[in-house]
Amino acid sequence: MITATKSGGERNATRFAQYWLQAISGDAADVNKDEVVTAAEAFDYTNRQVAASYKSDVSLATEHARISGDETAAFTVARIGSSAGSSADPEVTALLAQRGQIEQDLDGVKGRKASLSEDQYYDELEGVLVRLALLQKQIDSKRAVQ
Repeated sequence: MITATKSGGERNATRFAQYWLQAISGDAADVNKDEVVTAAEAFDYTNRQVAASYKSDVSLATEHARISGDETAAFTVARIGSSAGSSADPEVTALLAQRGQIEQDLDGVKGRKASLSEDQYYDELEGVLVRLALLQKQIDSKRAVQ
C-alpha cells in the first residue's frame, strides 16, 4: 500500500501525485537503469521530490508518504525506454511475461545474497542474467519483425 499521507489528519492538498506521475513517466526514478520502474523506486523518487519541494518553498511539510508490504519493491509500475509498451503479438506478450518472472528471480537472488557464499551468489546471478539476456534477444528479434 502506498499513501501520500501518514494519517487521516493530514488533509491538505498533497504534492505526492504530481511527482508520482513524473516517476512513472520518465527515467528519473529508474535507479538501476533496467528500464523498469518499481513501486519502491517510484516511491523513493516521489518522496525525495516532495521533500525538496517543501524545502525550496521554505514551508513545513504537510504530508508524510508511507509504503508498506513486502512485495512492494518488486512490483513494476512502469516500463520505459525499449521495454515500454505491450505488443499486439501474443508471442511477444508471452515473452514479456516470462521476462517479468525472470526479473523476479533476479530480485530473489539479490535478496538472498547475504545468505549465500560469494561463489554461490555469483553463480546464481550469472544463471539468471544469462536467461534474461537470451530472452531479451528473442524479444528484440520478434519486435524487429513487427
